[in-house]
Amino acid sequence: MPDQNEALIFLHIPKAGGSTLYKILEQHYPRSKTVKLDSLQAARFKTLPAEERGRYRLLQGHVYFGLHRFIPRVSTYITFLRRPVERVVSFYYYARSTPDHYLYPVLAAEPLDLKTVLARDLTEELRNGQTRLLAGEEWEDPQRAVTLAALEQAKTNLRNHFRVVGLLEEFDASLLLLRRAFGWDLPFYLKDNVTKEKPPDTSLDIETRRLIEDANSLDIELYEFARYLFDVQLHGAGDSFAADLDNFRRLNADYARSPLSFATPFRRVFRRLQQSLSFDH
Repeated sequence: MPDQNEALIFLHIPKAGGSTLYKILEQHYPRSKTVKLDSLQAARFKTLPAEERGRYRLLQGHVYFGLHRFIPRVSTYITFLRRPVERVVSFYYYARSTPDHYLYPVLAAEPLDLKTVLARDLTEELRNGQTRLLAGEEWEDPQRAVTLAALEQAKTNLRNHFRVVGLLEEFDASLLLLRRAFGWDLPFYLKDNVTKEKPPDTSLDIETRRLIEDANSLDIELYEFARYLFDVQLHGAGDSFAADLDNFRRLNADYARSPLSFATPFRRVFRRLQQSLSFDH
């Protein structure tokens, strides 16, 4: 089980697998010790008495780096990054198909394609949004441009404050790294909040892809740095990691196919299987 004295902050980058990870985290942290925050709620959280701020062991949501400064106990971060082009495409189609998304009224009133959304600069989340969140509160003002200084700060934060840096494109391997880092049971999961009606990335025309890449040049560099950190974590996981990953993928596929996958007894049966496999870390 996770360290009872340590708080975990999950910095959830939009459209980077966080909704699925929320459900995994719920299996390992008590609901009474968990709080989910957005930027406005995080601002209110920081004004609470220290005793109240210190009662939580899991803090998660679309928050900027820096929340640890307001937690009166030892804390660490985790996050998942996603390839910037794919993240932007997923964000756009999710906003277009989700009535409670803040961009939905605009996109429903006028059928704007992704190129137009970028050209009109309708949201800062489509322009180096991963760098902005990970650079921290200093860049919380949406009117402040994300600069090379923000990129360097985001890299420093990832290197110094994140126990595990996961990648959506390496989701299962990232989960096993989290398991090893925090002593979790096997983190079986079903995918959640997957964007519907999203075309494959290969269907992007050259101009749209170029616009996305130009708008997210810092995120592209940050992703490559996160990939480097991820590879370092894999190297440190040891020779048995590849076998563990193969076993986990096989078991999780069985779990996902079962109509009983939501049942607690079923989860327990699957977790007992780890005793007969190579999951001994």
